[in-house]
Amino acid sequence: MENLMCDFCSAEHAKHTYQTKEFALWQLGEVIGWSDGAWQACDICKTFIDSKDPVRLAEHALNGLIDALDELPTERFQTVILREIREAHQLFFENLLGVN
Repeated sequence: MENLMCDFCSAEHAKHTYQTKEFALWQLGEVIGWSDGAWQACDICKTFIDSKDPVRLAEHALNGLIDALDELPTERFQTVILREIREAHQLFFENLLGVN
């Protein structure tokens, strides 16, 4: 079985797949990043998604990112990244079709 990474917090061993419509996730100039319609989730993120708790989902995702860094990021960095995470997750919830 393939070892998939969680699309929300980057944890290994994501076992759950959520189907979404395809949608633009971000844009930088003329370059657009698309969601391909399949999001992988670990058990913890699945709990937050299924309970429709985007606040805890975003905080968990931010903590996973911070844990992966060599140094603790500044408070300003954390604020900016948390806002970006929340925006991406909002798009996920708006385009969610179901779970496999």
